[in-house]
Amino acid sequence: MKKIWVKVNELNIKKENKIRFFLISMILIWMLIGGIAWLLVGKNIWPSYSELLVFIGLPGAFIGLYGSIIYLYNHDFA
Repeated sequence: MKKIWVKVNELNIKKENKIRFFLISMILIWMLIGGIAWLLVGKNIWPSYSELLVFIGLPGAFIGLYGSIIYLYNHDFA
C-alpha cells in the first residue's frame, strides 16, 4: 500500500482527492486480485459465477476498503 500511496501522493491534486483516488484504486486492485485468484484456483473448484462475486467482493471490501482506511488513519499525509 505504501508504494501506491507514494505514487498517488506525487499527483498534483488536493489531499481529499488523493485519499479518494487511493481508496478507489486499492479497492479495484484487490478486486482484480480476487478475480485472478478465482480464475486460477476457484474456477475448477467452484465454477459458478456467484462464487466469482464472492472472490471479487470480499478482498475488495475487507482488504481494499477497510485495510486502506486503517492505513490512512495510521499515516499522516500532505
